Amino acid sequence: GAAVAGAIATALGVGAPGGNGGEAAVLTHCRDRELLVTLDNLEHFVNAGPGLADFVARLLAACPRVAVLATSHERLGLARETVLTLTGLDLPDDTDANAVLDSEALRLFTARAARVDRSFTIRPADVRHALEICRLVECAPLGIELAAAAVRHYSLAELAAGLRAATLDLATSAADLPPRHRSLRAAFDHTVALLTVDEAAALSRLSVFRGGFDRSAASYVAGVSSPLLAAFVDRSLVRRHPSGRFGVHALLKRFLGSALASQPDEPKA
Repeated sequence: GAAVAGAIATALGVGAPGGNGGEAAVLTHCRDRELLVTLDNLEHFVNAGPGLADFVARLLAACPRVAVLATSHERLGLARETVLTLTGLDLPDDTDANAVLDSEALRLFTARAARVDRSFTIRPADVRHALEICRLVECAPLGIELAAAAVRHYSLAELAAGLRAATLDLATSAADLPPRHRSLRAAFDHTVALLTVDEAAALSRLSVFRGGFDRSAASYVAGVSSPLLAAFVDRSLVRRHPSGRFGVHALLKRFLGSALASQPDEPKA
């Protein structure tokens, strides 16, 4: 909480980097102002303890015209918090070429691919491959961007085949990206690293399921209790479908399965 307050004070120009009194400076500056405070990638602060949530609660209470927009894999846990769960980009279920190419997912893929290959276009014969690529990364923006960066080295058919067979690890060497965004494996490793050893092992055991699972199966097969399953949902590691069943992101499940296979005492699929 103190670290975030200090960072906000510095960004607002009311506190020195690393200085004390960041929270007091922020509250004084924001008290009579109408502001939107955007806090990005907070999951590592949320897991560090209650300080962050306590600070945000004090900020909102002391500054009635301030709103906070926070992105995190995990909820802050405040009573006044409104949660908007983000999923993948839009991609139509049909195979109409025009609808597919005009979708959010394909527009992002095309734009990013054009950065590494100015002549890039999706030919009619490759529409189905582009559609499969986006679906295989579950239309996650990071996955789409990493896949698009690979068009310099692979055809769309090769990209789709590599992702389908789980033989291709999407990655980039771009120096202006943080390390956790340079590959899907790095992104998932960063997420799993925020868990305790027991939590990571329990999450890995959920990778044995195919087609999802319910609460009783999670408990009986993977030894994951209902409270722990709910915690995984709150951390965006497990999704609860409208049917009431649960599932793990396909790519995360692949990485978790690899980790599980390396543990001789764990159950296998």
